[in-house]
Amino acid sequence: MKRVNIQYSIDLEDLPREVDRIYANAKNLFKEIKLPTAKEKNILSSHVLRELNETRKKLTSLDLILSDVTGIVGSYIEYEVSEHNKKTEAPPEVNEGDEDSPQVPV
Repeated sequence: MKRVNIQYSIDLEDLPREVDRIYANAKNLFKEIKLPTAKEKNILSSHVLRELNETRKKLTSLDLILSDVTGIVGSYIEYEVSEHNKKTEAPPEVNEGDEDSPQVPV
């Protein structure tokens, strides 16, 4: 399977919908994955080999899709944490005439 990396931007408010769309692809692919049900006397056949290879390809695709979702969600969480840290680390506002405010020479 050949893969290509793409990069595009969306509005932050559309991110949940986009991640859900990608994740839905993973869920649909997961439903398609089946292991061959050959019995002992038929398991050593080219038919089983083909089915196993197809299953492995689908598992690889599933893993790549889940990796994409993991990357997006992880990046979003990092963004949220950094936004939260920016808000909590903001210096307090200094009001002129406040006696407890440090005086800065001009």
